[in-house]
Amino acid sequence: MRIILSLSIIIIFGGSYTSLIGQTVYENLFWTTGSGAHDPSAALFQFDRFDTVRTQQLQTTQNYLPLYSSGYSFVQGGYLNEASDELFLASSYDQDLSLPSNEGSILIFSATSSLQNNSRPIRRIHGPNTGLDAPRSCWMDPTRDLLYVANTEAQNILVFESASILNGNLSPSRVIPVLNGKPEHVFVDPVTNRLFVTVSDALHANHRIDIYNYASIINESSIPHVSICGNVSELNLNGSAPVSSWFHPTKQLLAVVKKEGWLLFYDLSQIIWNASATTTLQIIPRKVEIEDFTANDLDDISFQGMYWDQTTDKFYCNSTVSLYENGNFIGYKSRILLLNQLSLPSESGYITASKTYTWSNSLTYPIGRFVWLYKTTPSSQVVLPSQSFNVLMFPQPARENLHIDLGIAPPEPLKYFIHSMLEQRISEGQIDKQEIDVNISLFPPGVYLLQLESGKNSSLHKFIIGR
Repeated sequence: MRIILSLSIIIIFGGSYTSLIGQTVYENLFWTTGSGAHDPSAALFQFDRFDTVRTQQLQTTQNYLPLYSSGYSFVQGGYLNEASDELFLASSYDQDLSLPSNEGSILIFSATSSLQNNSRPIRRIHGPNTGLDAPRSCWMDPTRDLLYVANTEAQNILVFESASILNGNLSPSRVIPVLNGKPEHVFVDPVTNRLFVTVSDALHANHRIDIYNYASIINESSIPHVSICGNVSELNLNGSAPVSSWFHPTKQLLAVVKKEGWLLFYDLSQIIWNASATTTLQIIPRKVEIEDFTANDLDDISFQGMYWDQTTDKFYCNSTVSLYENGNFIGYKSRILLLNQLSLPSESGYITASKTYTWSNSLTYPIGRFVWLYKTTPSSQVVLPSQSFNVLMFPQPARENLHIDLGIAPPEPLKYFIHSMLEQRISEGQIDKQEIDVNISLFPPGVYLLQLESGKNSSLHKFIIGR
């Protein structure tokens, strides 16, 4: 099957700019609101052209997608598959009263970069066969077409194969039990093929991060290769649970956000990953506390989620302050905080956000766990003085060879360059006919960018390598 890829790239934040490889970059910011079962404030927000923002007050009336009125509430974590322009959201509760229980759903939206107020999911994973029970997070491995779900109340991880076509009341391919605790968040790193599970265990006061090696083949009998826990790890700090985690494969750095506003950084570079039994580690983290200077001691600060733009080393953190006056609850103050270069070893202690973003009803509804910065380029065509090419690349994911079809033969040879998502050029060549095959068998699984160039004109196209 031939797939036309939408043009998207992860490069640099702020203003109208070009990337290091010469492409204009647009930014779209997504986040959710709503907390608790059957919350009418459940909604998905999108802010187009976030790169043009010059103020910290976002106007979002045009890109506001109510979810509660569509039958979904308590929408929590999610994953945006930029290669297919599809958004996966975990809805912990539904309002489908025709079913015996409201176990939750995974909602899948198409054309995410152009969502409208009346957009509806194109697919929905839901029903008793799915085993879903108040899921709070989901994450996709696009290179292997796998979807992982933190199935919180059932205390397990669900793995669904063929994620790009999932729909309906389907049984998961595998169910991995989570012992002694509830999975709050899942993160999958396709490069290292590792699964990171954020686990809250209030009963035993032992919150932890479970890490599975060989994530794509784990099964019902699999146990974590590594478990980060214990008092030294600070995951039990102040008694609150960790809510999400992100891993940087190049820096071998794990970032964990806790509800009360701590970011904990763990250096995993010295871990031995091939142990036959679970290795329990008490790693001392580097601690960063996000100083919320707008709140006072009587306010209840709750951090819900984060997005780590690893190219620019910027963190976007969702935060809600519950406001009280004379001991009485009077409302919320929801924000998205921007923090810079926190992965640097020198960053520790109290940190003040460089920017604090609010929006029209941010004083009314609590913010959800999902936040994502989606970067795209404005066109997917290579334009020459008298020709344009509609570029097809397949298969997706590619394994040994990537087939490139320009639609017509170029009047003069085009240059091509293959870049990693960190903008490292790893291959180059020429295209002098309509179709060619490029050998990518030596490249590790992951997401890559194909740059096509003729003179001063060029375009970028994302593709995936999977094994």
